[in-house]
Amino acid sequence: MGLLAAALLVGCSAPAVSTPSAPEAPTPASTAERADVAEHLMETVQENDEEAFSATFAADVDPEFVAMLWTNLDLIDLSLVEERSDGTWRVHWKVPGEQGVATHLIAADVECDSSGCLIAGLGQSGTSPEPIWLVEPISIQHTAYVALVGGGDLAGWQIPAGEASAFLMASPTDDLVQQASTQVVEVPGSTEAFEKVMGASALDFADAGAITWVANSGGDEDTVSAAPPRVVINPDTTQDADKTSRNLLLVHELTHAATSWLGHPADGQLWVSEGLAEHLMLQTSDAAAQASNQVLLDHCPLSDAPPADADFADPSKSELAYAWSAAAINMLLAERDTGHSLHYLWITAGEQPELIGPVADCG
Repeated sequence: MGLLAAALLVGCSAPAVSTPSAPEAPTPASTAERADVAEHLMETVQENDEEAFSATFAADVDPEFVAMLWTNLDLIDLSLVEERSDGTWRVHWKVPGEQGVATHLIAADVECDSSGCLIAGLGQSGTSPEPIWLVEPISIQHTAYVALVGGGDLAGWQIPAGEASAFLMASPTDDLVQQASTQVVEVPGSTEAFEKVMGASALDFADAGAITWVANSGGDEDTVSAAPPRVVINPDTTQDADKTSRNLLLVHELTHAATSWLGHPADGQLWVSEGLAEHLMLQTSDAAAQASNQVLLDHCPLSDAPPADADFADPSKSELAYAWSAAAINMLLAERDTGHSLHYLWITAGEQPELIGPVADCG
């Protein structure tokens, strides 16, 4: 009986249970693997294959982000995604109809396991400006010579943009103001989106309604076309702006975009660029022109010397700097061969304007 009991006890022992193996931990991709993933991602966009596009992202990437990205990319022309030696991806893109190609650097987190490599994240590279289609859901609206793009109030900017661009197209200064057939104006939908698009804190632009910059944050590598100027609207400072204020702002900024072919003004010559933009803006509003003239009268007697470059960023000096520069440009346009003289002043450091009189009648 004891032997039987022992046998039964032995026979009833629990079978051994195998321990499941731990999931394979992904590892960072090599440079070559990252380049392959970038190339594959570009192929899925070119082939309009949404399923393959989505499959390039890891399972834990927010599917809403992937869907947003696919929808946004369908609205733009993405022409390049490539791995760089510094571990970032360079992307080339433009809005349909835009002249030139924008270049951005983005951060790409790519991980691999035995089944392959997938994108674990895409976003801003350090403090580099981020393409707006990577930041938020966008739409695009065209008006006259402007394409509005972003997640902000495109409808509220459409009429002012059309009127401003049409005014500049008819400007007699077309030898200097060379407006593109499609000028892109980016309209971010939030402070956070604006900061990502600009690659800087919104506090840096607390006094700016918009910023005009050349859309190239991707290094010095050659592109098929030169980087285009872009106007970026500051949502914090313009959310309550009326149609007139938006029109004035866009005439000024679109002038900067249309003169970007001249390059940045030489040292001490920022007054030429800002003066031309302000002069053209004042042509569209008698009230604004009268207010600018009053600034000059309030500061009589006036200096014959142009404002320093730094004056335009100094809240205590910027109002007079803009008014003086606009008045000086107005006089120069009335006096001589505008294209030659303004171009020379633009590119010649420290060159003083030869004005036939004071910029304002101080009595």
